[in-house]
Amino acid sequence: MHGSTFLLAKAQEEPQRLWQVSQAFRNAANDVQRSDNWLGDYCRRMKARGGTRYAIGATANKVATSYYRMVSCQQGFKPVELTAHQQKHKQDKLIYLGRKLSELKKEAA
Repeated sequence: MHGSTFLLAKAQEEPQRLWQVSQAFRNAANDVQRSDNWLGDYCRRMKARGGTRYAIGATANKVATSYYRMVSCQQGFKPVELTAHQQKHKQDKLIYLGRKLSELKKEAA
């Protein structure tokens, strides 16, 4: 095998491997969609925001990020409790809405 043929074969192998990895994360995100944990809750909120494709992509990104952190830092997975996750989301939403309300009051004045 010539050098250029070998490099060409390696270049064609790489996208296939990346596709397989991204597909694995998408499958994991699809499976977590109906689960009763914080990732399932996140996926359902993203689905309401942008549809199924958007939700699967966003959740797959979150799963991939968690996986990368676990592998790079060599730490175990620390799941968040569903109630704590929902409370934090509600607090963040209240802060956002309060900020929007103050902005609208400034515009109206």
